[in-house]
Amino acid sequence: MPGNFQFREPGTWPPITERVKCYLIEHGPEKNKLENYPNTISAAGNRHFRANGFIKTLPNGENIDPQWLLYGISNNAMYCFPCMLYSVTKNCNLSDPLKGFNNWSHLSPRVPEHENSSEHRTCYMMWKDLEKRLKEGKTIDDEFQKAITMEKEKWQNILKVVVDTVMFC
Repeated sequence: MPGNFQFREPGTWPPITERVKCYLIEHGPEKNKLENYPNTISAAGNRHFRANGFIKTLPNGENIDPQWLLYGISNNAMYCFPCMLYSVTKNCNLSDPLKGFNNWSHLSPRVPEHENSSEHRTCYMMWKDLEKRLKEGKTIDDEFQKAITMEKEKWQNILKVVVDTVMFC
């Protein structure tokens, strides 16, 4: 992945391939938490995202920050990290990198609705499963990657011996 990859800007991510997916999951979701968010002009007037949109209050009164919910400055929109990675249908703006969700007057009912959808739950479980396997080194190609690394180190050592020999002569 390029060094200028913008983790905080889901609207600018390249098409989600397996390589991009692993790269994003290894890094983890990053939120754009700002003091003031830009306005969105709509029929309902000027509205903007508020930082408390990241907070979810549980039935016991505890407040949590759902790590899957992202905000992109470039599109002034909200995104769902696991659904962007795994959703096939992209039937929700939260999973669509071109749109995102920015209807701020309907954010509070839409986020819980999305969070409780079966597609989101499936995507979330797939995200957490791959994240766990990547951390534990138990992916399908892990042995292959280790073999490539060992072969690379072997040839680097051989090259070093050859260069040292040439330099000595």
